[in-house]
Amino acid sequence: MTKLVRLSSTELQNALKVLPQWKSVIRDGQMDHIRRKYQFKTFETSWAFLTRVAMKAHRIGHHPTIINNYNIVELELTTHDVGGISELDVKMAKSLDKAALEMS
Repeated sequence: MTKLVRLSSTELQNALKVLPQWKSVIRDGQMDHIRRKYQFKTFETSWAFLTRVAMKAHRIGHHPTIINNYNIVELELTTHDVGGISELDVKMAKSLDKAALEMS
């Protein structure tokens, strides 16, 4: 497995160009994580999406922060081992966007 490294500011900005609904969050002067809110038609659809989030996270060894309120799912991604955003977060975000699109 390739060692994960924190993305530079430029690398992150380039990644976010293909993830326009994800926003970077700055803490202590550094981009710490990326965040996105999804809205589904029903509570059941939001939970079906959460199941896909859990399975994908398990497969790639990721630990997203998840907030769920009825049909709204908010996710925050960061790679704790590098203290910020890595390629793993970008990969996870792309996968989640694809899953959400398939469910809408």
